[in-house]
Amino acid sequence: MSTKRFLAMLFAANILTGCAVGPDYVRPTLPMPDRFQGQAEVDQRHAAANADLATWWTGFGDPQLTRYVTIALEQNLDLAQASARVNAQIQQTRGQQGEMLAVYQLAALHATEDVENAFSALVKREEQSILLNQSVNSLARAC
Repeated sequence: MSTKRFLAMLFAANILTGCAVGPDYVRPTLPMPDRFQGQAEVDQRHAAANADLATWWTGFGDPQLTRYVTIALEQNLDLAQASARVNAQIQQTRGQQGEMLAVYQLAALHATEDVENAFSALVKREEQSILLNQSVNSLARAC
């Protein structure tokens, strides 16, 4: 059986089981207590002072929880710190790109000089060839 067909049949079965209750469903009445378990203790409890929301976890009196929260707060990077680190990395990368650009510009300058030197040498050889050709033609006429 293909996977799509199986999933379609499974979906249809789920939909149909939702209708199994029928139109004559009556919600059962359950006995509800007037008060919840431990409600008397909750009613008798009075807060000694307003809770300090900056250190609310200390109210549990759990040193391990306090230690975990302290570590988390110490090691948590603030959004501004994270943004500053990202910006510093961007600036460092730009600096490296600037250095690479200078290296590429220097290489291009050297390549341009090499091309100019090669062209000058070619022109000089062409001039020498023309002079040599003129000398040969002059000697040929003289003979």
